Amino acid sequence: GRVHGVEVCSIFHGVKPSFSISMLDRAGSNRGGNELSPRNGKHVLYSRFSFSFMRRTGSWGNDKAYGSAIKTVGSFGTVEDFWAYYSHLVRPNDLPASTDLYLFREGILPMWEDAANKFGGRWSLRLRKGELNQVFEYIAMGLVGEQIAHPDAVCGITAQIRFQEDGIAVWTKNSVDLEMLNEVRDSIKRILGDLDPSIPGKEWEFKPHVQSH
Repeated sequence: GRVHGVEVCSIFHGVKPSFSISMLDRAGSNRGGNELSPRNGKHVLYSRFSFSFMRRTGSWGNDKAYGSAIKTVGSFGTVEDFWAYYSHLVRPNDLPASTDLYLFREGILPMWEDAANKFGGRWSLRLRKGELNQVFEYIAMGLVGEQIAHPDAVCGITAQIRFQEDGIAVWTKNSVDLEMLNEVRDSIKRILGDLDPSIPGKEWEFKPHVQSH
């Protein structure tokens, strides 16, 4: 994944993340595997993912204009390459308000109109200022490590930085299978179980994308 342009570079810095490869050792547990596959000295993930972001500076007249506002940072398929990108990303708490940071499976755009998202929805969680960094970090690890239940139904995650509060959303391909959706939510809560008890206990809200148009 190649980094494009000065604007993309502005979301990078040199802060080292607070997790390590060992925290992803259980990757693949929702796909019948218990460990990452080493290849050429790197730990290969089950799927490839992409980081991207968007500054919400105004309204867009059509899907094409909205899509062009999404800037791709880069794609990766190993734990080490995930680390290489993440270790240089500005943490969500430090990004300017009206910024969305995305981590999606490669080939899926963080747009309702994308074929993978069209009939789906998202689990959303509202967060106080200062809470987003760790929540995004833990859920990002859960996503790339396939720790979220029903991984084939999970498209990606969005960190939403706003003026008064922040938020995180987990996007799903399906919006009607309540049992599956609840299992996705419950697995996310388990991933967040090591954080401040007030965070895993927060109330998640599900909304189909069709209700957001």
